[in-house]
Formats: sequence, structure tokens, C-alpha cells
Amino acid sequence: MKKLKLLLATAFILMLTMNSFSQGVGINNDESDADPSAMLDVKSTDKGMLVPRMTLAQRNAIATPATGLLIFQTDNTPGFYYYTGTDWISIGSETLKINDLADGKSDVNGSSLFLGVDAGKNDDGSDNSNVGIGFGTLSSNSTGENNTAIGFGTLSSNITGNSNTASGIGALVYNTSGNDNAAYGINALYSNTTGHSNVAFGVCALLKNTDRSNLVAIGDSALYHNGEGSTTSDEASYNIALGSKALYSNTTGYCNSATGYQALYSNTTGYGNSATGYLALYSNTTGFGNTALGTDAYFFANNLNNTTCIGFFSGDVNNVSNHIEIGNTSVNWIGGQVTWSTYSDKRIKKDIQSNVAGLDFITRLRPVTYHLDIHKQNEMVKRGKKGKKEADWPEKYDIENQLMSGFIAQEVEQAAQDAGYDFSGVQQAKDDLGMYSVSYAQFVVPLVKAVQEQQQMIEELKAEIETLKKQVDK
Repeated sequence: MKKLKLLLATAFILMLTMNSFSQGVGINNDESDADPSAMLDVKSTDKGMLVPRMTLAQRNAIATPATGLLIFQTDNTPGFYYYTGTDWISIGSETLKINDLADGKSDVNGSSLFLGVDAGKNDDGSDNSNVGIGFGTLSSNSTGENNTAIGFGTLSSNITGNSNTASGIGALVYNTSGNDNAAYGINALYSNTTGHSNVAFGVCALLKNTDRSNLVAIGDSALYHNGEGSTTSDEASYNIALGSKALYSNTTGYCNSATGYQALYSNTTGYGNSATGYLALYSNTTGFGNTALGTDAYFFANNLNNTTCIGFFSGDVNNVSNHIEIGNTSVNWIGGQVTWSTYSDKRIKKDIQSNVAGLDFITRLRPVTYHLDIHKQNEMVKRGKKGKKEADWPEKYDIENQLMSGFIAQEVEQAAQDAGYDFSGVQQAKDDLGMYSVSYAQFVVPLVKAVQEQQQMIEELKAEIETLKKQVDK
């Protein structure tokens, strides 16, 4: 009987074993069967499952690990690792995949995040703290830190550059080692390689810049050509462009500031220019040290230096360096609380002579009254060219109704020549299309000289009269 019972028990155990192998093994406390799809089904509501725990050295000492072998590493970046058949991979650092395409990864230390085909593919896993979202973003990066790239190909060439931010297809796409750059917009700072501390907001802003630094471009195509052909460290640096196509043509010019649509648009090599307003200093190409404030405020000449034009459509009349123009041809009053002062310190004057013409010059002058022909003046300032966009407003020609008193500049010039006097009160025209101008303040000096001459004549006549009186009395 005992042998029969032992035989039956053995047969029952064998049956259970066969059933377990055919249906899977279930480990639980509710006596439920293993899931049909699982060889091992572990179920619990208050306990977990442990896998082997070991150090990096112990893991590497495993002889011929099987593909899929799973362990928990306790040191040197702890975490779950599985064996791929060739390498141990940390769960969490593996490449995410969609449709079998590498679509991104997160560094093993968790400090960087890459999403997109080939995004951050060369990242070495060090503590770089980079973010790349989009196809190929930061794909070449190795040691560059604190970079953010969003958009197709942004910062794809970056290797060692730090603290760059790029958002928009092709933004900072060729940057390799430039630092502290910010590019927002399609192809913004597209060609930048080593330039640093640049800011570009707008489609194609700073598109051609490669290694120039300390630039600000806000607006589509602002500073578009900046840096082309530059050689020295200063060329094409320290420029600021705010406005669509502001400083668009600039290549090597530096220390320029342009605010407004197409402000300083034509500038190529000019430096130290400041332009504020729609098309301000539009025509300047090589001139330096020029200032323009106002809509369409610029001179027609493209190579003037040290000029200033202030006001709506100012800069129409003179095309000469070292000139300042305030207002346009329709302005009929300029004033202030006090008079204009001119430096006249003896210490800044040399070759002082008392050769001012007096009565001989003054008596040759012809004072006249007249009305201005602004239509003719505006035609002349265009200098035979299309000129600026014609603007109109109700009071544009009011000054033509005002009766003026003054001199004719050409007559003043002739009077001075006839008197042998090099008079500084007449500004000659630069060419046949230019206009003469007169500085009425300069007439004070020859007038004073004339009064002095008259006074001397009066004193001489007084003395002669006194002599005659004595003779008559005698």
C-alpha cells in the first residue's frame, strides 16, 4: 500500500510539472494561472521582483553573457542594464525608435535630451546639458554644453560651442565652436562657425556671418551679408540692425547702428554710422561717421563722411561731407529759446589777421525780397535722378507764400571776389546741380568792419568840420 501511494504521488507531481511547462509558471498568492502568453507570470500587490544586483566590475566579469541578460548596476551610473549581444546598454539611454528609424535619445546621465532622426547622435554621454529637438539637431556635438536646438538641422555642425540657442530650420546650422549665440528664425545665423555673442531674430538674419562677433540683427534679412570678405577682427563686428533688411548689404563695415525698415540698406564698408527711421541713410555705402534721424533721412551721395540729417525727408539739399541738415525743403521756421553759439576761443585760432573787408564789400551787396520756388528746389535736389519716394502733405508748399528778405548767394560770392575778400558766409555748390547757400550770421563781421570804417570817416569829418568852423570864426 505504501509503495502504491508513493507511486500515485510521484505521478501527480509529474502531471503538475508538465502542466506548468505547457501553460507557463505563475507565482502569486491567489492561485491564478499564468497568462497564456508568459512562461513566467509574477503577480503581487505588496512586493516587487529583484534582478541580480552587482557592481560594474562584477557585471563585466560575467563570462559570455546571453543576449537580453538583465542586471541592476549599483555603481558608476547605477541603473538597469541589458546585454545586446555586443554591449551593455542602460535602460533609458537607448535610442527611441519610430518605424525602425533612430528618432532620438536621452544621455545616460539624464542631463541631455535629443528627439529626432540623428539628433545628438555623436554626443559622448558626458554631462553636457544639451537639448536637441528635430532632424539632425546637434548631431555633431561632442563636448559643447548648455546648447538648445529646435528645428530641422539646427546646430547640426556644433562640436564644442557652448551656450548657443537656435530655433528655426537651418538656424546656426554651421556653428562649430561659437559660443553664446542666439538665433531665432529660418536660416538665422546660418553660416556662423566661430562667431560669438551674436543675436539674430528673423528669417535669414545674419545669414552670411561666419566668424564676426557682438552683432545684433532683428528683422528678416537684417545684416544679411555681414562678414563677407572681412579679414581683421574689427571688420563687420559691433553692428546693430533692427528692422527688415536693415544693414542688408553690409560686408566689412563695423560699429554701425540701424533702426528701421532698410535703414543703412546699401552700406557695405562704411563704419560708425547711426540711422533711425524708415530708409534712414539708405544710400550710404562707404561713408563713415554719419547720422540720420527721420523717415527718408539721407543724402543722395553714397560716400559722405561726418554728416547729419535730422527730420522727415531731410538730407535733400547738401551732398558734402561735414554738413548738418535739419528739416526738409518745406520747413519755414527753425528756432529755440536761445541763439546759436559758435566756439570762438582765442586758443583754438591761429594765423589771426585783420583783413576783413568792410564798406568795400558791404556796399556791393544787393538786398532783395523774393518768394521761394520749392517745386524747383525739390526738382534740383533729385539731381537728375529718380530720387526719394515723393511725399506729400497739405502744408508742403506753404513756404512759397512767405515773402522773404535776403541776398542772392551768387551775387554775394561775386561781391566778395570784387572786393578781394575771401568770405566764409557763402557755401558754393558742389557741382552744377547743387545749390548755393548763405550763412547770414557771417555778415556780422564785415558789417562791424564797415561800421568801424564809417566811424573813422565820421571822426575824420568831425575833425575837418571843427577846423573849418575855427577858420570861419577867425
